[in-house]
Amino acid sequence: NHTIQLYGECELDNDIYIGSQIQFAVDGEDFIRTNDKMEHWIVTKPEAEHFRTIAESTLGVNLRKKVMKHYCA
Repeated sequence: NHTIQLYGECELDNDIYIGSQIQFAVDGEDFIRTNDKMEHWIVTKPEAEHFRTIAESTLGVNLRKKVMKHYCA
């Protein structure tokens, strides 16, 4: 069994959206992360390489933007 954690953060200035970041951890250890200023995900564990391919696909990028827009609203 494994524990997967998702951390999302929105940066606001007087309710104006500035930016966001997303980070995944597996079993308490950093796995992969990104923010809306980066064009790619940063892999912190070699096992995350496959996940990065999916996350950087058009589907993954659009899903991340949609989720963070909703989350940060």
